[in-house]
Amino acid sequence: MSLGYTKNRKTVFVVLSALFLLAAGTAKADANTDWWTITSEEIHKVSETTLPPQSFSTMDFGNCASPSAIRPMTPPSSPMPNLSPLSDLSLGDIVNFGQTLWSFIQNSRPVVNARTMTANALPQGTTCWTNLENWQAPRSDTYQVIYKNLFGIKVVNMEFSLIYSYGGQLHGLGRYLMNATVQYRNLQVAWGGFHVNANVIVPTVMNVGTKANPVAGMQLDVHWVVTGLNHIERTASFFIAGDGRPTQQL
Repeated sequence: MSLGYTKNRKTVFVVLSALFLLAAGTAKADANTDWWTITSEEIHKVSETTLPPQSFSTMDFGNCASPSAIRPMTPPSSPMPNLSPLSDLSLGDIVNFGQTLWSFIQNSRPVVNARTMTANALPQGTTCWTNLENWQAPRSDTYQVIYKNLFGIKVVNMEFSLIYSYGGQLHGLGRYLMNATVQYRNLQVAWGGFHVNANVIVPTVMNVGTKANPVAGMQLDVHWVVTGLNHIERTASFFIAGDGRPTQQL
């Protein structure tokens, strides 16, 4: 066997080894890319329930401007405190005494104080939802959001609940909303650099009834960002009303 032949064999071996390592590295890189790339999205309602009143903790707003404590929801006593005369009220003008923007998931973790963040749709001239009566037991609608990667593996599973009470009346008139909120229920995020952030926006409250017989309406937007190798932003919008009609996903 000549020296030249031996050198050629070594050269071929080195080249083949390099090609093999290159192919293996490319396959590994492709596999990592497939794992971190989000391709499919699902969102659907999981459940719709009415909660017992004693199970729902709500904000005691006092003047509905400065939260002070949390207590179980109880019907207002009679006579109702801090109630403006009927002549000072504008039943058909709906206002939100609560929050308009808050986060409930940050860096793939639930925000602890998000449970105290709520919005209301009440008549102009009231000082708080406790001035109203005939509130119905809280309603809870739970939604699930699922993301999968290129392998078809579920990498993000997020559940949140839209909770609110409806039906409140003032002097037997109107149907209003109180303590509408979005709460974290479950979040599962796969390893490998996936992150989730989510917040709530209340862009508007309105009267979907008449001036004489107002019905409060509220839009809530749930906005979330999911990042892996790619970046996905989504907003799910919901509409709720004081007359108790089913929650509508817009």
